Amino acid sequence: LQLKANQKERDDLQEKFNEAVVSCESMLLTLEDARSQIQKQSIEIESLNTCAASEGEEVSKKLDMLREENAATKAALELLRSEKSSMEVQLNATQEERDDLQQRYDEAVVSLEDARSQNQD
Repeated sequence: LQLKANQKERDDLQEKFNEAVVSCESMLLTLEDARSQIQKQSIEIESLNTCAASEGEEVSKKLDMLREENAATKAALELLRSEKSSMEVQLNATQEERDDLQQRYDEAVVSLEDARSQNQD
């Protein structure tokens, strides 16, 4: 009965671990998309800077808007990095918990086998 409880607990932790991994992978893709967007905006800003001298106030306004968007995107990227870091901490904690449960499970199996062996003697 204890083995079944340990196995269930281990299975539950494995499921949580798998969910955390999927979540981290999703966050990583989001971070990569955000980085790509920032690079594209940066190139667009540089291009607009070249045109700004000849196109005047209209281009200047668009450039300001893109800078604001770029700042917002960078802030979002930093937030995602922070969330990713937090998820990695949670993932490590889950892995440690899983390893602890595995060790306890292994010890319980050995103890059960010892008890069976003594009963057979």
